[in-house]
Amino acid sequence: MRIVILTIGDEVLRGDVVDTNAAWLGSRLSELGRILLARVSVGDAVDDIVRALVEIGARADFAIVSGGLGPTEDDRTTEAAARAARVGRCLHEPSLACIRERFSRLGLAMTPNNVGQAMLPDGADPLPNDCGTAPGFALHIGACRCYFLPGVPREMRAMFDALVAPALAGAPLHTRTLHVFGMGESHIDHALRDLDAGSVEVHYQTRFPENLVKLVSREAAELARVEAEVRRRLGGAIYGIDGDTLAAAVGRELRARGATLGIGESCTGGLVGHLLTEVPGSSDILRGAVVAYANEAKQALLGVPEKTIERHGAVSAQTAIAMAEGAQRAFLATFGLATTGIAGPGGGSDEKPVGTLHFAVAGPDGTVARHRLYPGERERIKLLCAWSALSLLLRVLRGDAGS
Repeated sequence: MRIVILTIGDEVLRGDVVDTNAAWLGSRLSELGRILLARVSVGDAVDDIVRALVEIGARADFAIVSGGLGPTEDDRTTEAAARAARVGRCLHEPSLACIRERFSRLGLAMTPNNVGQAMLPDGADPLPNDCGTAPGFALHIGACRCYFLPGVPREMRAMFDALVAPALAGAPLHTRTLHVFGMGESHIDHALRDLDAGSVEVHYQTRFPENLVKLVSREAAELARVEAEVRRRLGGAIYGIDGDTLAAAVGRELRARGATLGIGESCTGGLVGHLLTEVPGSSDILRGAVVAYANEAKQALLGVPEKTIERHGAVSAQTAIAMAEGAQRAFLATFGLATTGIAGPGGGSDEKPVGTLHFAVAGPDGTVARHRLYPGERERIKLLCAWSALSLLLRVLRGDAGS
């Protein structure tokens, strides 16, 4: 089945509105075992919509169209659909009655322009909208069955699931998304260069600061085989699957061990704690965190020896180790995690350029520290430092700290 998504609206083309409808529909179609032929966007000009619909009608079996069904002057999808199908339009009284009833129920006055939402192409099958005023409709354009849905995401999603999805369900696609951090896309591709994927499609996506490896197959056993080989090759760089986040994976590992965490942050300014507390239930594992930016704060709050900072500097492995051990001690936690670095744009030197980062994990079996150099802008450096620190903690918890 050849399927096309068409989204309509000048605001989409201008970038005023992110086209979340197309992304959501693409994901839902994958879940239904269907693969898209194309995604198309056009503005509000009637001629452009007509042209797009005629082209889709000539190349696709099925189309999902969203946008342009409202009451305002720039909502022209119904007119364009009638022209593309070479039919007229007529008032659909049941749809008009539903619109009037909704306005009455909400205690609002219905303006005359709302009547236009009930003007449907001749021969169209109306699609009720239980979440809004604009009804949808289904119509053949050429040999293509087109479903027209509102552009409001909440309305579109409800109508798709209730009225369109049942007509599209096919053989299910099995998918697995592997989340990778600390390994660039080219290195991932190189590691998997001669992978025997068989019937499994392998896709790569960079979603800073991580990379995704997505496996897609109609055969569950084949998917499991390929996933096992990908895991063997990428090893500890894989931190989670599907809807996982790095912070959630860390929390899950700590919780499984009945362990707790204390944090001491410098250059990340509280970002590590923020990432962890974005996950519900983080109070089970996080004892506390402190942002010790000034050297005096590192000494007073985390117990970093003055001589350590004098001899090695605030940005050093020795200071990161002392901060992690201090956080572990201060918060009576199983593990301590610390970050220190130079986020820029100033403060760098030849010896320690901007992007120099140190992070450490203190635990029952000792303290592990790592150093990274991540050139770039301040926000990027801070995020990479926070992720690197959490990644190191996850590897320590899994017994895979490496070097």
